[in-house]
Amino acid sequence: MAIARLVSDRFGGDKEHFNLDELDLVVHIATELAEQLREGDEVMVERSGTLSANGPSAARVIFISPVVDASSSTRRVRLSLDNRKRDHVSGVKYLVRLDP
Repeated sequence: MAIARLVSDRFGGDKEHFNLDELDLVVHIATELAEQLREGDEVMVERSGTLSANGPSAARVIFISPVVDASSSTRRVRLSLDNRKRDHVSGVKYLVRLDP
């Protein structure tokens, strides 16, 4: 498991209004684990601390950095989380399950 934080909302057409239908999570994970992921893969995420009443949700891998951070031996992975039901909140921490 790793901890990620919801970091951004994607803007809709009008930049004064946020499109909260899809949220991005960024997680830095060990290179060995990152090498097992592919863009398009689904991983399970769940709100950290006060766990969501809805339980885990599927997030889709949308980017895996090709660059390894030399000091931590991790790679940055960006996930996309469906939020059309407004079950998730931007700015909170999530647990990310990387194993099947």
